[in-house]
Amino acid sequence: MVPQTIAGTEPLKWLAYTATAQGDFVTAQEFFDRALELNRKAYGETSTGYTEVLRAVAAVYIDQKAYDEAEVSLVKAADIEAQLYAGKEGNFGPMAYNNLNMLGNLYERWDKTRRWNPVIAVRSLCSKN
Repeated sequence: MVPQTIAGTEPLKWLAYTATAQGDFVTAQEFFDRALELNRKAYGETSTGYTEVLRAVAAVYIDQKAYDEAEVSLVKAADIEAQLYAGKEGNFGPMAYNNLNMLGNLYERWDKTRRWNPVIAVRSLCSKN
């Protein structure tokens, strides 16, 4: 599969990470929104580049303890990955593990481990055809 990300998103992501490190979450979100928009325009919302930025956005939300928003981004990334790789061997994309790992970590931090069932999560990813 051809990488579906554009070079212009990397500087935006690093600017967002820098803003996050400085505690400027509003600016970080603006940079991430621009990176998402660039990927959306170039490849659509079902691209690996789009999911990569969604995971980065989720990480910032987790840092802010905005767990509801983080969950939305991670579930969306997992759903997109499942669509991209449906029907392929194992139905897993290269980032499926990262999606599941981040969701598991999110639920642990959020003290919502009852929402996290790795068996159901894996079956869900495998059944999306």
